[in-house]
Amino acid sequence: MIKPLLILSVIFIASCSPKEVHLDQLVERQDVFFEINSETPFTGTIVNYHENGQLKSRSSVENGKDNGRADRYYENGQLSMTGNFKNGVLDGLEEMYYRNGQLNSVRNFSNGYLDGLSTNYNEIGLLIATEIYREGTRNGSAEYYEDVEMVRDSVRIDTPEFAEYVEFGLLTKGNWQDGVQIGAWHSLEFNHGPVANREHIHNGVWEFYEVNSDEVETQVMCFVRNKTAIVDGSTTCDSVFNQNTSQLIK
Repeated sequence: MIKPLLILSVIFIASCSPKEVHLDQLVERQDVFFEINSETPFTGTIVNYHENGQLKSRSSVENGKDNGRADRYYENGQLSMTGNFKNGVLDGLEEMYYRNGQLNSVRNFSNGYLDGLSTNYNEIGLLIATEIYREGTRNGSAEYYEDVEMVRDSVRIDTPEFAEYVEFGLLTKGNWQDGVQIGAWHSLEFNHGPVANREHIHNGVWEFYEVNSDEVETQVMCFVRNKTAIVDGSTTCDSVFNQNTSQLIK
């Protein structure tokens, strides 16, 4: 015989579980979600599905607004975005993914605005951009990688196999101030070795090989806000751009 106390415990747990409804069962009025024919802002979990039946989105909602974790998915079931909301806007860490599962970007939000470090990657997982934001505006150091590729060289020695990965492309780096480029921006061609040293087993012994990284500076573009602004006494500018007049002055 099932004890009454156990029945009451099950009922209590069920009553405390967040209500989950399909998006079609809700209406949105002035950016607030309500169940159809209800005047009370919805609190619970909203789900939506792709035509193939795969989960498309799941969001936590409180008093009609997104509050808490929100996840988005591709038709193949792969996670496309996960983030945290507070009172209807992004607040905290957000991660986005490509369809192949590779990380696309990691960004931090504060009260709906980008704030802090933001990083972006290409579809094979290589870094293509880092930026720093303050209240939605780029402020601070930044690096951008263009035409980034990776080559793989695998070799067999005795029975073990090891692989060497090399990245190459163009790197542009500099600083932002209040949303505009400022100071010296450097363009470099780079050829980096793998993150870790090459390694393999030879006659039962681990052997490590250092791989050199080469960077060749190709251009320095300096951004100023007036003609007399000093970029850096140690920096030779190939060209100077005045942000106030949007003109090259060198």
